[in-house]
Amino acid sequence: AAIANFKSRAYRLDDSVAGAGDPRNAFVHLRVRLFAGRPPETKARLAEGIHAILQEAYALSMQTQAMEFVVEFSDIDKASYFKVK
Repeated sequence: AAIANFKSRAYRLDDSVAGAGDPRNAFVHLRVRLFAGRPPETKARLAEGIHAILQEAYALSMQTQAMEFVVEFSDIDKASYFKVK
């Protein structure tokens, strides 16, 4: 896939609660949307790679906070996806 087809958004949540509300609890929730049709094994391999990247990226935060990493895949129905350039 061409890199130009990839898009990303980041949202910081200032008002969020992880677990029982301990301020040392933190989370990263990454939602990945893909065109439908990829087998579960492919998504599992992607999730493993993404988790490794997140753990490396948040290594400093993990020293002082209990970090939880969530990777969520959603399938996009190609017939209902429209893009205008």
